[in-house]
Amino acid sequence: MLVDVCKVNGLIDEREMLMIHTMSEKLNLSDDLRDQVISGTIHVQIKAPEGEWERIPFFQMCVMTSGVNGDFDARESLFCKKLGLRLGLRDEVLDQVIRLFKEYFPETVPLEDLKKAYRLSHN
Repeated sequence: MLVDVCKVNGLIDEREMLMIHTMSEKLNLSDDLRDQVISGTIHVQIKAPEGEWERIPFFQMCVMTSGVNGDFDARESLFCKKLGLRLGLRDEVLDQVIRLFKEYFPETVPLEDLKKAYRLSHN
């Protein structure tokens, strides 16, 4: 998923590649497997958790990845939004969270702001 969002704009820049390498190390992926995923030789399917609160991190990771280089390309943001919709998250929540990540970049979005955004779907 992270490689897909990085490729949406047609290229993977240096910061995105660094993030992919870091995540693959944390997941204990071999260099060969990581390179095959990046090249598109193999595609790895990730099954999202069933609970909403467990699916939120998938969406947030996608948004963080789209902004890792600071540009928040519109195509990458759209990819993240479509992922969020497939995960069953509400449209207005997705827009709000994407706005927050753009607004606070390169800092971390305050947890209370994220909680408020996700509460939109529970009111």
